[in-house]
Amino acid sequence: MTPTKVIKQRSHSNFHRSIEGKSLMVQFGQAGLKPSQIKKVVNTMKTSNVADVTSKQCVDVLSEHRKQHIGKEFYGLIKHFQDKTLVDNALCSLTGVNHHGQSILFGGALLENEKEETFEWLFEHFLKCMFDKYLKAIITDQDKAMGNAIKKVFSKTQHRFCSCISGSMKLGTFDRMFSRYSDFQETHRKWVNSNTIEEFEATWEDMRIKYELESNCSISDMYNKCIHWAKPFLRDIFFVGMTTTGRSESINSFFDGFVNSRTMLNEFVTQYDKAVESRRAAEEDEDFKTMNSRPVLSSVHPIEAKAGQCYTRKMFDTFKKEWTEAITNLTHETLTKTTEENTYRVGQLDIDKKYWRIVTFRSLNQFSVTCSCSMYDTNRILCKHNLYVMKKKNV
Repeated sequence: MTPTKVIKQRSHSNFHRSIEGKSLMVQFGQAGLKPSQIKKVVNTMKTSNVADVTSKQCVDVLSEHRKQHIGKEFYGLIKHFQDKTLVDNALCSLTGVNHHGQSILFGGALLENEKEETFEWLFEHFLKCMFDKYLKAIITDQDKAMGNAIKKVFSKTQHRFCSCISGSMKLGTFDRMFSRYSDFQETHRKWVNSNTIEEFEATWEDMRIKYELESNCSISDMYNKCIHWAKPFLRDIFFVGMTTTGRSESINSFFDGFVNSRTMLNEFVTQYDKAVESRRAAEEDEDFKTMNSRPVLSSVHPIEAKAGQCYTRKMFDTFKKEWTEAITNLTHETLTKTTEENTYRVGQLDIDKKYWRIVTFRSLNQFSVTCSCSMYDTNRILCKHNLYVMKKKNV
Protein backbone atom coordinates (compact mmCIF):
# COMPACT_ATOMS: atom_id res chain seq x y z
CA MET A 1 0.00 0.00 0.00
CA THR A 2 1.37 3.39 -0.99
CA PRO A 3 2.06 6.06 1.69
CA THR A 4 -0.78 8.23 0.35
CA LYS A 5 -3.19 5.35 0.89
CA VAL A 6 -1.75 4.32 4.26
CA ILE A 7 -2.68 7.62 5.92
CA LYS A 8 -6.29 7.02 4.95
CA GLN A 9 -6.41 3.99 7.26
CA ARG A 10 -8.50 4.49 10.39
CA SER A 11 -5.41 4.10 12.56
CA HIS A 12 -3.89 7.13 10.83
CA SER A 13 -7.07 9.24 11.01
CA ASN A 14 -7.24 9.76 14.76
CA PHE A 15 -5.64 13.20 14.96
CA HIS A 16 -9.02 14.83 15.61
CA ARG A 17 -9.45 12.47 18.58
CA SER A 18 -6.04 13.22 20.07
CA ILE A 19 -5.57 15.70 22.90
CA GLU A 20 -3.38 17.83 20.65
CA GLY A 21 -5.92 17.85 17.81
CA LYS A 22 -8.91 18.60 20.04
CA SER A 23 -7.00 21.37 21.81
CA LEU A 24 -6.14 23.07 18.53
CA MET A 25 -9.69 22.89 17.21
CA VAL A 26 -11.18 24.21 20.45
CA GLN A 27 -8.70 27.10 20.59
CA PHE A 28 -9.42 28.11 17.01
CA GLY A 29 -13.15 27.73 17.62
CA GLN A 30 -12.94 30.02 20.63
CA ALA A 31 -11.07 32.52 18.45
CA GLY A 32 -14.13 32.70 16.21
CA LEU A 33 -12.99 30.57 13.29
CA LYS A 34 -15.54 28.49 11.40
CA PRO A 35 -15.08 24.71 11.04
CA SER A 36 -14.00 25.08 7.41
CA GLN A 37 -11.36 27.61 8.47
CA ILE A 38 -10.23 25.46 11.41
CA LYS A 39 -9.79 22.52 9.05
CA LYS A 40 -7.43 24.48 6.81
CA VAL A 41 -5.31 25.80 9.68
CA VAL A 42 -5.04 22.46 11.51
CA ASN A 43 -4.12 20.61 8.33
CA THR A 44 -1.20 22.99 7.73
CA MET A 45 0.09 22.44 11.28
CA LYS A 46 -0.04 18.65 11.60
CA THR A 47 2.64 16.25 10.40
CA SER A 48 2.44 14.83 6.89
CA ASN A 49 1.97 11.21 8.04
CA VAL A 50 -1.38 12.07 9.63
CA ALA A 51 -4.56 12.18 7.58
CA ASP A 52 -6.22 15.54 7.04
CA VAL A 53 -9.07 16.45 9.36
CA THR A 54 -12.45 17.25 7.83
CA SER A 55 -14.93 20.03 8.51
CA LYS A 56 -17.33 17.40 9.93
CA GLN A 57 -14.68 16.25 12.42
CA CYS A 58 -14.11 19.86 13.48
CA VAL A 59 -17.86 20.33 14.00
CA ASP A 60 -18.02 17.13 16.11
CA VAL A 61 -15.11 18.20 18.33
CA LEU A 62 -16.56 21.67 18.94
CA SER A 63 -20.02 20.25 19.64
CA GLU A 64 -18.59 17.82 22.16
CA HIS A 65 -16.70 20.61 23.88
CA ARG A 66 -19.82 22.75 24.13
CA LYS A 67 -21.88 19.90 25.55
CA GLN A 68 -19.31 19.51 28.33
CA HIS A 69 -19.79 23.17 29.28
CA ILE A 70 -23.57 23.52 28.96
CA GLY A 71 -24.88 25.16 32.13
CA LYS A 72 -21.38 26.18 33.18
CA GLU A 73 -20.74 29.06 30.79
CA PHE A 74 -22.38 31.58 33.13
CA TYR A 75 -19.75 30.91 35.76
CA GLY A 76 -17.10 31.79 33.23
CA LEU A 77 -19.05 34.85 32.17
CA ILE A 78 -19.43 36.15 35.72
CA LYS A 79 -15.75 35.46 36.40
CA HIS A 80 -14.81 37.41 33.27
CA PHE A 81 -16.77 40.48 34.34
CA GLN A 82 -15.42 40.24 37.88
CA ASP A 83 -11.88 40.24 36.53
CA LYS A 84 -12.74 43.03 34.12
CA THR A 85 -13.98 45.38 36.83
CA LEU A 86 -10.59 45.16 38.55
CA VAL A 87 -8.90 46.85 35.59
CA ASP A 88 -11.81 48.60 33.90
CA ASN A 89 -14.74 49.59 36.10
CA ALA A 90 -16.33 51.52 33.20
CA LEU A 91 -17.19 48.40 31.15
CA CYS A 92 -20.76 48.76 29.99
CA SER A 93 -23.04 48.02 20.82
CA LEU A 94 -22.76 51.87 20.99
CA THR A 95 -20.67 53.04 18.06
CA GLY A 96 -19.25 56.22 16.59
CA VAL A 97 -16.56 57.62 14.31
CA ASN A 98 -13.01 58.61 15.15
CA HIS A 99 -10.73 61.26 13.61
CA HIS A 100 -9.80 58.89 10.78
CA GLY A 101 -13.40 58.24 9.77
CA GLN A 102 -13.15 54.72 11.20
CA SER A 103 -16.02 53.06 13.06
CA ILE A 104 -15.26 52.73 16.76
CA LEU A 105 -16.88 51.05 19.74
CA PHE A 106 -17.91 53.25 22.65
CA GLY A 107 -19.32 50.33 24.61
CA GLY A 108 -21.55 47.31 24.58
CA ALA A 109 -24.04 45.55 26.80
CA LEU A 110 -25.82 42.21 26.98
CA LEU A 111 -29.53 43.05 27.18
CA GLU A 112 -32.21 40.67 28.43
CA ASN A 113 -34.94 42.36 26.36
CA GLU A 114 -35.72 45.53 24.42
CA LYS A 115 -38.10 47.16 26.87
CA GLU A 116 -38.01 50.86 27.70
CA GLU A 117 -36.67 50.30 31.21
CA THR A 118 -33.88 48.11 29.81
CA PHE A 119 -32.76 50.85 27.43
CA GLU A 120 -32.93 53.35 30.32
CA TRP A 121 -30.58 51.13 32.29
CA LEU A 122 -28.24 50.89 29.32
CA PHE A 123 -28.12 54.65 28.67
CA GLU A 124 -27.74 55.51 32.36
CA HIS A 125 -24.76 53.18 32.67
CA PHE A 126 -23.28 54.47 29.43
CA LEU A 127 -23.61 58.02 30.78
CA LYS A 128 -21.83 56.92 33.93
CA CYS A 129 -19.02 55.44 31.82
CA MET A 130 -18.74 58.78 30.01
CA PHE A 131 -18.34 60.57 33.37
CA ASP A 132 -21.79 62.18 32.98
CA LYS A 133 -20.83 63.94 29.76
CA TYR A 134 -24.00 63.99 27.68
CA LEU A 135 -24.10 63.05 24.03
CA LYS A 136 -24.67 65.91 21.60
CA ALA A 137 -26.26 63.64 19.00
CA ILE A 138 -27.40 60.06 18.63
CA ILE A 139 -28.68 58.13 15.59
CA THR A 140 -31.01 55.15 16.02
CA ASP A 141 -33.81 53.35 14.25
CA GLN A 142 -37.42 54.21 15.12
CA ASP A 143 -37.78 51.83 18.05
CA LYS A 144 -40.37 53.42 20.34
CA ALA A 145 -39.00 52.00 23.59
CA MET A 146 -35.50 53.20 22.76
CA GLY A 147 -36.81 56.64 21.80
CA ASN A 148 -38.66 57.03 25.10
CA ALA A 149 -35.53 56.03 27.02
CA ILE A 150 -33.46 58.59 25.10
CA LYS A 151 -35.97 61.33 26.01
CA LYS A 152 -35.59 60.48 29.70
CA VAL A 153 -31.84 59.93 29.94
CA PHE A 154 -30.51 62.14 27.13
CA SER A 155 -33.10 64.91 27.21
CA LYS A 156 -30.65 67.47 25.78
CA THR A 157 -29.29 65.19 23.07
CA GLN A 158 -30.32 65.63 19.43
CA HIS A 159 -31.97 62.33 18.51
CA ARG A 160 -31.87 61.53 14.81
CA PHE A 161 -33.60 58.70 13.00
CA CYS A 162 -31.77 56.66 10.39
CA SER A 163 -32.08 58.44 7.03
CA CYS A 164 -33.88 55.44 5.54
CA ILE A 165 -37.02 56.48 7.49
CA SER A 166 -39.10 56.96 4.35
CA GLY A 167 -38.45 53.37 3.38
CA SER A 168 -39.89 52.20 6.67
CA MET A 169 -43.29 53.70 5.98
CA LYS A 170 -46.04 51.26 5.16
CA LEU A 171 -45.87 50.41 1.48
CA GLY A 172 -49.65 50.20 1.35
CA THR A 173 -49.94 53.92 2.10
CA PHE A 174 -47.52 54.84 -0.68
CA ASP A 175 -49.19 52.53 -3.17
CA ARG A 176 -52.57 54.10 -2.53
CA MET A 177 -51.22 57.63 -2.85
CA PHE A 178 -49.24 56.84 -6.02
CA SER A 179 -52.23 55.27 -7.70
CA ARG A 180 -54.62 58.05 -6.65
CA TYR A 181 -52.39 61.07 -7.35
CA SER A 182 -49.96 61.09 -10.27
CA ASP A 183 -47.91 63.98 -8.83
CA PHE A 184 -47.73 62.72 -5.25
CA GLN A 185 -44.30 61.12 -5.57
CA GLU A 186 -42.66 64.32 -6.83
CA THR A 187 -44.39 66.45 -4.18
CA HIS A 188 -43.35 64.04 -1.46
CA ARG A 189 -39.74 64.10 -2.71
CA LYS A 190 -39.75 67.91 -2.61
CA TRP A 191 -41.10 67.85 0.95
CA VAL A 192 -38.52 65.35 2.21
CA ASN A 193 -35.68 67.33 0.59
CA SER A 194 -36.76 70.77 1.86
CA ASN A 195 -33.85 73.07 2.70
CA THR A 196 -35.58 75.32 5.24
CA ILE A 197 -38.15 74.85 7.98
CA GLU A 198 -40.42 77.37 6.25
CA GLU A 199 -40.28 75.42 2.98
CA PHE A 200 -40.85 72.14 4.84
CA GLU A 201 -43.92 73.42 6.71
CA ALA A 202 -45.41 75.13 3.64
CA THR A 203 -45.03 72.03 1.48
CA TRP A 204 -46.55 69.88 4.22
CA GLU A 205 -49.58 72.15 4.50
CA ASP A 206 -50.10 71.97 0.75
CA MET A 207 -49.78 68.16 0.84
CA ARG A 208 -52.12 67.80 3.79
CA ILE A 209 -54.88 69.74 2.08
CA LYS A 210 -54.37 68.58 -1.51
CA TYR A 211 -54.03 64.87 -0.76
CA GLU A 212 -56.45 64.76 2.17
CA LEU A 213 -53.94 63.12 4.48
CA GLU A 214 -55.65 61.50 7.47
CA SER A 215 -54.29 62.41 10.88
CA ASN A 216 -53.57 58.78 11.67
CA CYS A 217 -51.87 57.76 8.42
CA SER A 218 -48.20 56.88 8.13
CA ILE A 219 -47.30 60.13 6.39
CA SER A 220 -48.88 62.21 9.15
CA ASP A 221 -46.99 60.17 11.68
CA MET A 222 -43.84 60.86 9.68
CA TYR A 223 -44.57 64.60 9.87
CA ASN A 224 -45.13 64.44 13.63
CA LYS A 225 -41.62 63.00 14.03
CA CYS A 226 -39.97 65.48 11.64
CA ILE A 227 -37.54 66.86 14.23
CA HIS A 228 -35.85 63.44 14.21
CA TRP A 229 -35.29 63.08 10.47
CA ALA A 230 -36.00 66.23 8.39
CA LYS A 231 -32.85 68.06 7.25
CA PRO A 232 -34.02 71.59 8.16
CA PHE A 233 -34.39 70.57 11.83
CA LEU A 234 -30.99 68.87 11.94
CA ARG A 235 -28.82 71.62 10.52
CA ASP A 236 -25.95 72.86 12.67
CA ILE A 237 -25.82 69.51 14.51
CA PHE A 238 -22.51 67.66 14.29
CA PHE A 239 -23.10 64.12 12.99
CA VAL A 240 -19.60 63.36 11.63
CA GLY A 241 -21.14 62.75 8.23
CA MET A 242 -23.34 59.94 9.53
CA THR A 243 -26.99 59.75 8.47
CA THR A 244 -27.78 56.08 9.05
CA THR A 245 -27.22 53.27 11.52
CA GLY A 246 -24.84 51.80 8.96
CA ARG A 247 -21.92 52.40 11.33
CA SER A 248 -23.52 50.05 13.83
CA GLU A 249 -24.12 47.48 11.10
CA SER A 250 -20.49 47.70 9.95
CA ILE A 251 -19.38 47.08 13.53
CA ASN A 252 -21.60 44.00 13.65
CA SER A 253 -19.97 42.66 10.49
CA PHE A 254 -16.58 43.44 12.02
CA PHE A 255 -17.31 40.87 14.74
CA ASP A 256 -17.76 38.19 12.10
CA GLY A 257 -14.05 37.56 12.25
CA PHE A 258 -14.18 36.87 15.99
CA VAL A 259 -17.51 35.22 16.80
CA ASN A 260 -20.16 33.16 15.08
CA SER A 261 -23.61 31.76 15.88
CA ARG A 262 -22.08 28.83 17.77
CA THR A 263 -19.87 30.95 20.04
CA MET A 264 -20.70 30.29 23.68
CA LEU A 265 -21.63 33.22 25.90
CA ASN A 266 -18.48 33.15 28.00
CA GLU A 267 -16.38 32.87 24.83
CA PHE A 268 -18.27 35.77 23.27
CA VAL A 269 -17.23 38.37 25.83
CA THR A 270 -13.59 37.32 25.53
CA GLN A 271 -13.78 37.59 21.75
CA TYR A 272 -15.52 40.95 22.11
CA ASP A 273 -12.49 42.26 23.96
CA LYS A 274 -10.21 40.94 21.23
CA ALA A 275 -12.32 42.68 18.59
CA VAL A 276 -12.06 45.96 20.50
CA GLU A 277 -8.28 45.55 20.76
CA SER A 278 -8.11 44.92 17.03
CA ARG A 279 -10.10 48.06 16.25
CA ARG A 280 -7.90 50.13 18.58
CA ALA A 281 -4.82 48.74 16.88
CA ALA A 282 -6.24 49.87 13.52
CA GLU A 283 -6.68 53.38 14.92
CA GLU A 284 -3.12 53.39 16.23
CA ASP A 285 -1.88 52.33 12.79
CA GLU A 286 -3.66 55.29 11.19
CA ASP A 287 -2.28 57.63 13.88
CA PHE A 288 1.23 56.42 13.07
CA LYS A 289 0.75 56.83 9.31
CA THR A 290 -0.61 60.35 9.78
CA MET A 291 2.28 61.41 12.00
CA ASN A 292 4.92 59.88 9.75
CA SER A 293 3.73 60.96 6.32
CA ARG A 294 3.33 64.24 4.45
CA PRO A 295 0.15 65.16 2.57
CA VAL A 296 0.31 65.29 -1.23
CA LEU A 297 -0.93 68.73 -2.23
CA SER A 298 -2.77 69.41 -5.49
CA SER A 299 -2.07 73.15 -5.43
CA VAL A 300 0.25 75.73 -3.90
CA HIS A 301 -2.55 77.55 -2.09
CA PRO A 302 -1.93 78.13 1.66
CA ILE A 303 -5.45 76.92 2.54
CA GLU A 304 -4.69 73.44 1.25
CA ALA A 305 -1.28 73.44 2.92
CA LYS A 306 -2.86 74.40 6.25
CA ALA A 307 -5.50 71.68 5.92
CA GLY A 308 -2.72 69.17 5.24
CA GLN A 309 -1.13 70.14 8.55
CA CYS A 310 -4.33 69.99 10.58
CA TYR A 311 -6.24 67.00 9.21
CA THR A 312 -5.53 63.30 9.47
CA ARG A 313 -4.73 61.48 6.23
CA LYS A 314 -8.31 60.28 5.75
CA MET A 315 -9.89 63.65 6.51
CA PHE A 316 -7.42 65.45 4.26
CA ASP A 317 -8.37 63.15 1.38
CA THR A 318 -12.00 64.14 1.93
CA PHE A 319 -11.02 67.80 2.10
CA LYS A 320 -8.95 67.58 -1.07
CA LYS A 321 -11.90 66.27 -3.09
CA GLU A 322 -13.93 69.30 -2.03
CA TRP A 323 -10.98 71.59 -2.65
CA THR A 324 -10.37 70.28 -6.16
CA GLU A 325 -14.00 70.84 -7.11
CA ALA A 326 -14.00 74.28 -5.51
CA ILE A 327 -11.10 75.58 -7.59
CA THR A 328 -12.24 74.04 -10.87
CA ASN A 329 -16.04 74.05 -11.01
CA LEU A 330 -17.45 76.75 -8.74
CA THR A 331 -18.18 80.43 -9.12
CA HIS A 332 -19.96 83.11 -7.10
CA GLU A 333 -21.82 86.40 -7.25
CA THR A 334 -22.01 89.09 -4.58
CA LEU A 335 -25.45 89.70 -3.03
CA THR A 336 -24.66 92.22 -0.26
CA LYS A 337 -21.47 93.81 1.01
CA THR A 338 -20.93 95.93 4.13
CA THR A 339 -18.03 96.58 6.48
CA GLU A 340 -19.43 93.98 8.86
CA GLU A 341 -20.94 91.31 6.61
CA ASN A 342 -20.60 90.01 3.05
CA THR A 343 -23.13 87.64 1.46
CA TYR A 344 -22.54 85.60 -1.68
CA ARG A 345 -24.42 83.10 -3.81
CA VAL A 346 -22.11 80.21 -4.68
CA GLY A 347 -22.61 77.22 -6.98
CA GLN A 348 -21.45 75.05 -9.83
CA LEU A 349 -21.01 76.64 -13.22
CA ASP A 350 -23.33 74.17 -14.93
CA ILE A 351 -26.14 74.29 -12.33
CA ASP A 352 -29.13 76.65 -12.32
CA LYS A 353 -28.61 79.52 -9.86
CA LYS A 354 -31.78 78.65 -7.97
CA TYR A 355 -29.86 75.66 -6.60
CA TRP A 356 -26.84 77.70 -5.49
CA ARG A 357 -26.04 78.15 -1.81
CA ILE A 358 -25.87 81.33 0.26
CA VAL A 359 -22.56 81.94 2.03
CA THR A 360 -22.16 84.73 4.60
CA PHE A 361 -18.96 86.21 6.06
CA ARG A 362 -19.17 88.07 9.35
CA SER A 363 -16.23 89.92 10.88
CA LEU A 364 -17.74 92.21 13.52
CA ASN A 365 -16.25 90.49 16.57
CA GLN A 366 -14.54 87.49 15.09
CA PHE A 367 -14.30 85.93 11.68
CA SER A 368 -17.08 83.46 10.90
CA VAL A 369 -18.51 81.77 7.83
CA THR A 370 -21.97 80.27 7.45
CA CYS A 371 -23.42 78.42 4.48
CA SER A 372 -27.06 77.57 3.81
CA CYS A 373 -26.14 73.91 3.21
CA SER A 374 -24.63 73.65 6.75
CA MET A 375 -22.27 70.95 5.52
CA TYR A 376 -19.40 72.25 7.62
CA ASP A 377 -21.50 72.24 10.80
CA THR A 378 -22.66 68.65 10.32
CA ASN A 379 -19.47 67.12 8.88
CA ARG A 380 -16.75 69.45 10.21
CA ILE A 381 -15.04 69.47 6.85
CA LEU A 382 -15.08 72.68 4.84
CA CYS A 383 -17.93 72.64 2.36
CA LYS A 384 -17.03 73.46 -1.23
CA HIS A 385 -19.20 76.61 -1.27
CA ASN A 386 -17.26 78.06 1.65
CA LEU A 387 -14.01 76.94 0.10
CA TYR A 388 -14.62 78.80 -3.12
CA VAL A 389 -15.34 82.15 -1.49
CA MET A 390 -12.48 81.69 0.97
CA LYS A 391 -10.20 81.09 -1.98
CA LYS A 392 -11.44 84.22 -3.74
CA LYS A 393 -11.08 86.25 -0.54
CA ASN A 394 -7.60 84.77 -0.06
CA VAL A 395 -8.41 83.81 3.54
